[in-house]
Amino acid sequence: MRPAERRILANPVDNANYIAIAGVIATALGALVTWLVMRRQFASKKLSYFYRIEPIIRSDDEDLARDLKVYYRGEELPSPTLLTVDIANIGLSAIENAKVVISLPDATYLIPGYFVDVPTGYYMLWNVKRTDAEECTVELEHINPKQVARLRLLMDGVPNGEPRISCAMPNVTCTRANAKISMFAQVVVEMVAPQARGILGPLNQAGITAGSEAIRSLIQRGRK
Repeated sequence: MRPAERRILANPVDNANYIAIAGVIATALGALVTWLVMRRQFASKKLSYFYRIEPIIRSDDEDLARDLKVYYRGEELPSPTLLTVDIANIGLSAIENAKVVISLPDATYLIPGYFVDVPTGYYMLWNVKRTDAEECTVELEHINPKQVARLRLLMDGVPNGEPRISCAMPNVTCTRANAKISMFAQVVVEMVAPQARGILGPLNQAGITAGSEAIRSLIQRGRK
């Protein structure tokens, strides 16, 4: 019998211990990987939003404001105002079936508009509908990390307070973007170095295009 074979036969308990230890290590590694995957899927689902309010008619032109009447989809807008909202997935995993509620603090009417810069294949996955006179719900069947859903709505005037934007979906946080960094920059910060958020300062309005082009688009859609 060879010396190596003698050692194996002489120490069966040691061999069993080695096998048991290896099994414990493999089980622990498997549990760690599973925990990391679950943590990534459930603990890192984050939405961030940014909005801008822009009156369509100049308030300093009293004659124009008094004589001009604006209608959108059959509703008169005494002081038509554009509300632009960006909703970004700044987490590490895709979010499915998210419902983001946009509501106004007073009796200001909120009218659904449309999405802009919609990614290919997402026209049927993103929707906005009116759920109350002062409230709309944005339905996102799927939104990938780094994706931004850009939405335009109309109001019949400037609200007396800030719009309320929230998502009641479990395991999803919805926070307002910092006011001087772009939405894209915030996505990068959350993905790469979330600890750096405090040094970037308030959010730019980068990536948001309103102005005359948006107003023309809304008017054209209102005629349909």
